[in-house]
Amino acid sequence: MGKIYPLSNFFLLRELTKKEGMSATELSNSLNVNKSAVSAKIRNLEDKGFLLRMNNPDDRRAVMLHISEKGNSIFNICETEMKNLVYTWLLQLGDADAELFMNLYDKVIDSVVTTQARGKKG
Repeated sequence: MGKIYPLSNFFLLRELTKKEGMSATELSNSLNVNKSAVSAKIRNLEDKGFLLRMNNPDDRRAVMLHISEKGNSIFNICETEMKNLVYTWLLQLGDADAELFMNLYDKVIDSVVTTQARGKKG
């Protein structure tokens, strides 16, 4: 891949691939981080051409964030690299430990989804 991108950028871009257009507030809620931290990441990713700001057609005062073609390309590369890394770990662990790892991984994912769902309700 060459260049190394922070993991937080991967997660931010991943959120933008899930929904066509998100506000900065929606993005910060989805990632469960404060808006100022997300704002800095947004500026950085916009400067690199990985995301685009567009007017919200329903509210001209609001701005929606969209992943760009370049951002989508980088996201796909990073996602493949991450899958390859996890696959390598699973091979090194062996069957029994790999199963334990996947059970723990599922619990972490469930916890993140539950936390996100609670954040969206409140």
